[in-house]
Amino acid sequence: MRKLRWPHLLLAITLIFLLSGCTASEPVPAERPPTDIPESESFQSAYQLYPDEDDREAYRVWNLDDPEVQAMRDFLAEHEAAVAAAEPAWWLKEPDSLAQYFVDKLVGASEEIIPYQETFFLPTQPGEAVYLIIVGDYLDDSVWGDKIRVELRSHDQLWEIAWAGHMWRCRRGGPELEQMWHTTLCP
Repeated sequence: MRKLRWPHLLLAITLIFLLSGCTASEPVPAERPPTDIPESESFQSAYQLYPDEDDREAYRVWNLDDPEVQAMRDFLAEHEAAVAAAEPAWWLKEPDSLAQYFVDKLVGASEEIIPYQETFFLPTQPGEAVYLIIVGDYLDDSVWGDKIRVELRSHDQLWEIAWAGHMWRCRRGGPELEQMWHTTLCP
C-alpha cells in the first residue's frame, strides 16, 4: 500500500500546481515592468501613483554638475561612459532604472544600508518620466530619510536626467521636522 500513496500524492501535487495557474518559467520581478507594455505605460506599471500633491519648488535642487559632490562626479562619469559605449548600459534604457541607479549612487555613497525604500511615479507626457523615491531609516541620529524627485526625458531611445531635487525628514525636532518633508536643517 505504501507504494500506491506516492504516485497519488505526486499526481495530486501536479494537479494542484496546474490548476493554480503556476508555470515553471521564472516570474517577472515586481520592480521591473514587463517589456511588452507600451513605453508610455511600462515604467509606471510597477509603481504606485504618488498619493499626495508634489510641488517641485519645495525641493532643494541637486546641481547635476556640482564638482564638490564626489558621488555626483562619479555618477556623471559613469553616465558619460555608459552613453558613449557601443551598447549603452541597461540603466539608460528605462527611466525607472536610471532614476533608481541615480539614487543608489548618490544615497548609497553615504549610507551602507538603506532599510526603507519606496518608489512612486507622477503622471507626465510621453517621452518624460517623474519618479519620487523615498529612502529612509538611515543610520543617522538626525536625518530619518530623503524624498528624492527625479525628472527624466527620453533622448535618442535612451533616458537622461533633466532635473533632480530632494527634501528630508528629521528624527527629532517636533512634528514639523519629523512628520513632514522639508529642506530645513535637522537638529
